[in-house]
Amino acid sequence: MNDQKTMFLQSTHRVSLWRAVPLLTLLWWVGAGIGFGDSSKHGRISDEIESFGGHSTSMVGGGGAALDGLAAVRLNPSLLMSADAYRITAAYHWPSYGRSYYQLGIVDGTGPVKAGMVFSAPLNLTFDDPFTLAESLEEGEEVGVESYRDAFWGTGINQRFNLGLAYSVGKVALGVSGSYLRGWMRRRRTFTYTQEDGITFGGGASVLILPNLRVGASVEHLGNEAVRDLAPTFYRGSVAWLISGGIASLHADYLQRQRVRSEWVLVEDRDTASDPAWRSLFEDQETINSFEKMVIGSASLLIQDLVRLSAGFGYEFGDEVFARRTVGGGLALLSDMYVLSYSIKKPYFDASKLHQNLSLSVTIKL
Repeated sequence: MNDQKTMFLQSTHRVSLWRAVPLLTLLWWVGAGIGFGDSSKHGRISDEIESFGGHSTSMVGGGGAALDGLAAVRLNPSLLMSADAYRITAAYHWPSYGRSYYQLGIVDGTGPVKAGMVFSAPLNLTFDDPFTLAESLEEGEEVGVESYRDAFWGTGINQRFNLGLAYSVGKVALGVSGSYLRGWMRRRRTFTYTQEDGITFGGGASVLILPNLRVGASVEHLGNEAVRDLAPTFYRGSVAWLISGGIASLHADYLQRQRVRSEWVLVEDRDTASDPAWRSLFEDQETINSFEKMVIGSASLLIQDLVRLSAGFGYEFGDEVFARRTVGGGLALLSDMYVLSYSIKKPYFDASKLHQNLSLSVTIKL
């Protein structure tokens, strides 16, 4: 079993550089796509909610049957069973809107029960209430539409703490997760933001059905009534296929995510300063509780045991209003002691804003 896990995570094979061209091209394409306008016909979800840790940003939240380490804590805690060392990770995120934030994480893969912890928080704990911004305007004064977008679409989190535990029984790995969150949420059908906190829980399972094929399923943020807009519920089914003994891997995920209120707030330019630069807080209870349904395809490629490229594409279906597309890519430099990675993501393909993050992971051998 240990040999199978090891083979799923790493490879000593080498691959020529030309095989990396497709992923490099996609990474360049994402970065070059800044020319698109912000033409979305709806609001947005905060990037922080979809920041699962590790290099999951480049895979746009895919890899739920493949990514071990820090990403597994939220994506599928059972994958922590693939960890075989003590690893510390620090990451910094530049989101498409709102406050930048950091993540700190530890994964302990040294014992029979594997554990992982992730802490996330913005550097600036000051929250800009968009309604306060509107009310503070003096006659003839304008705040600017980007300020409102930052306030509506940026993160409301003050702190997020995630814990995951995993244990294996034969070829089946099982995991449980728990989260504590504190942040700003708007009360339903009001213009008032208040600080709320709450605890959620989840779990996951994965099975290595062949030496090169793994399937998994997970759920995150059950019992989230108090913090739904900070921690929407995720349901996920995943499959991962290892190619050529680990040189490359392909992943497919089906994701259902509970929608959040910021997705119904469209912030547009206005002609007069008296207009608060936001339109239609649509809050039909039945619609608010609907789920985003998305399929995600992602891949990774190892080059000379020194560089790992990754990319992903997400396609939402079944909703004519939202119809979201998302794409991302990433580059990681590898060694026995550390992994330095950079990821870039277009959360909404029809918008110019990008989500970027830089991560450093250090392995400590005890």
